[in-house]
Amino acid sequence: ANLIPQELLSVAPSLSGFVSRQGCLMISGFLQKQKREITAAFGQRGFGVQRVRHQKGWAAFVLKREGKK
Repeated sequence: ANLIPQELLSVAPSLSGFVSRQGCLMISGFLQKQKREITAAFGQRGFGVQRVRHQKGWAAFVLKREGKK
């Protein structure tokens, strides 16, 4: 899906629920300056950033579920 960052943040709780215990989630389409906000939102749901990609001011993450969350 092509979501703006505000939509991505609002669906973070339900989206996180679809990822298995040790699963990964790839998200993209947010500006580099929004990385902290995105990282924090998914970090609260037990995800850590595994990879980061930048292109022309945009960013993408591969997130991996950490721990038991």
